Amino acid sequence: MTPRAAYYSAQYTSTVLDDVTPDRAANVTVLEGGSDSLQTCVWRNGKGERLIGLWHTTSAVDTFQPKAVTIRIDGTASEMKAYDLLYGTQQTIRTEPGKDGMIIRDLMIGDWPVVLRY
Repeated sequence: MTPRAAYYSAQYTSTVLDDVTPDRAANVTVLEGGSDSLQTCVWRNGKGERLIGLWHTTSAVDTFQPKAVTIRIDGTASEMKAYDLLYGTQQTIRTEPGKDGMIIRDLMIGDWPVVLRY
């Protein structure tokens, strides 16, 4: 990664994760596609929004292929966004109601963080 690309990635990360603290009250359950290398972290920001970070903790290599993961998150959300902290892109995520929360299917998770915000 060139210094310029690393600067942008650091900027995306610091913008999305500004003013967050750990949120131990939230529960994220991996339903499909999980592995020992999948890491999840839950935070809450100063606006009261919940953020969930997901990534694989394997060594970062250019040949890593993102893997589809299905998760269940406690609660509901009127809107959820996914932020790619390596490339700085965002998109709206569709959730579906499930038992004890909402389900997100086939979320592609690489060896770099993706953060869900709702």
